[in-house]
Amino acid sequence: MQIFLWTRNRSNTNYFQPFKNGFTIQKLSRNSRRAKPKKARKIEPGFIDKLLEIFKHRQILRDLKQDIDQHDGLSNGYVRTEGSYIVDQMLTFDSTYMNNLFENRIQILDADFQRTINKARFENYFVAYNALRCLCEAEYDIFMNVSLWENILEGFCDRTHSQFGIVAIIRAAMVIVNKEIWKAFLEVRATHVQKQAVKRKNRELKAEAELKKKQMSTRDQCIYMFQEMGSSSFRHEGILCGTIKRRLC
Repeated sequence: MQIFLWTRNRSNTNYFQPFKNGFTIQKLSRNSRRAKPKKARKIEPGFIDKLLEIFKHRQILRDLKQDIDQHDGLSNGYVRTEGSYIVDQMLTFDSTYMNNLFENRIQILDADFQRTINKARFENYFVAYNALRCLCEAEYDIFMNVSLWENILEGFCDRTHSQFGIVAIIRAAMVIVNKEIWKAFLEVRATHVQKQAVKRKNRELKAEAELKKKQMSTRDQCIYMFQEMGSSSFRHEGILCGTIKRRLC
């Protein structure tokens, strides 16, 4: 005897005939009237990836700690404006008097939100940092004490060794393992540091260009503005002419 049950489409069950509206028929045995969900597949980053994330978290924690201690919890790169959002949702009309009235309150709310969020970010990054350290230590201990001997070294041994002999072989092999781990980590970290240096250099060049633009005379600023307007209009006209030409042809 077989039972057919209407169920929603799920990735953790077996189906044999799809139906419309997202429903399928699931085939069940007599003794199992409920679908037994499979265990969720665990997804974890690799050991070197976890080490790199620990390195990133250390940098972020250092910067957040500096902002909290020296800048009263305020960050230069923070761009959220919760105070403006609250006032915009409240005021449904335009009023210069009301905008001036709430301007100071908006700044106070933005600062309070930023301090709260930076504190929460610091605590969350600290928890994540310790969790990654715990995962790395557990994975390292399991590999050194279990996996290295059972999956790699035991197959190369022709005779049975005592407990002390096995420990000596494992410790000797871990010298090579540690060397390869740190070699791979240093390569990944160097790539990350280089990318961050390039981004920081680009930001500095952009800020320098903006500063030079602001320091230009009024005449030079007008010339630069007209040049940008002319190039954008010419580019737009060129695209428009090309589109019309393609349609006519």
